[in-house]
Amino acid sequence: MKLILLLLTICLTILACKKHNSGNEVYWPCDISDDSISTVSKLEGSWQWINYACPPGPLNKADKNINVTFNSNGTYNVQENSVIITQGSWQLKSANTNLWILDLSSTSSYLKGFIFFCDNRVDFADDYEDGCSNYFKKID
Repeated sequence: MKLILLLLTICLTILACKKHNSGNEVYWPCDISDDSISTVSKLEGSWQWINYACPPGPLNKADKNINVTFNSNGTYNVQENSVIITQGSWQLKSANTNLWILDLSSTSSYLKGFIFFCDNRVDFADDYEDGCSNYFKKID
């Protein structure tokens, strides 16, 4: 009986403990843009890769220095350590009545999936196709 109580106490203690907040937690999705004009407006500018999550795994801190710039003239570039690794043209493509994806002239694994915004961050959520979600913060 004492052994059962001890095991129960240990289990309850473990379950009651909260995971340490590393500051990398992001709660998505925050906002789905209703129209292409507001989505384009929000995307234009430069973004820094901060986190990624590949199902069924946890949220991970970005392990490379990746920056993406979406220009108002419909061009974009992806840079790693200030060296362009992908560039081309971009436009929005409707994936559903209120979901948007990027139509890129050159593919980039960082920019696949539904687009969600949260404050000064954007999520390219490709987990619906067993891909990864990539999270960026606005840097300009």
